[in-house]
Amino acid sequence: MDLTQRNLKTNGGLLDEVIFIARTDIYEDLVWLDTLVASTPYYRRHNLTDFGDGDFRSAWKVVRNDTVYIKIDDDIVRFRSLS
Repeated sequence: MDLTQRNLKTNGGLLDEVIFIARTDIYEDLVWLDTLVASTPYYRRHNLTDFGDGDFRSAWKVVRNDTVYIKIDDDIVRFRSLS
């Protein structure tokens, strides 16, 4: 199993899906994210502009009442090499 997917419910984790909201226009970062999203059908990507005014608060307009959302911000997530 790919370690980036270990928290998905299909792999015994808690998350049904992961929705990435991209807040960058750095091409290399978006290519990396698109490659990650393509690795599983349980990942999706949105851009802030998908929600209208380009503000993070607008992303919460699509919240469903029967869903628990966990917001993980870029200052919380740290990537490290496993080698």
